[in-house]
Amino acid sequence: MAEIAFTNSVGRGRNGWFGISKAHVSSFPTDGEYPLGHVHVNVVSKRAAFPGPIVLQLSPEDAEQLGLQLMAHCKQLLVGGYLRNRPRQMSR
Repeated sequence: MAEIAFTNSVGRGRNGWFGISKAHVSSFPTDGEYPLGHVHVNVVSKRAAFPGPIVLQLSPEDAEQLGLQLMAHCKQLLVGGYLRNRPRQMSR
């Protein structure tokens, strides 16, 4: 299992915006429901009372497509230094 720590990321749930503390990513082998295995992503809120607001259970193909889209969008934002130069704006 891999753990990814977040410093400037937020999510939005049914109770509004929340800071994201970390995510745990793991993969599981084949079983009856997922013949090709699956990738499990658990995103953890910074609020102790709400430990796991988002859980994704993705097929390998869907996980790959999500990763490709995330990389493509990050590259678009990095053009011209947008992410490095723009001050972070977060409403609470």
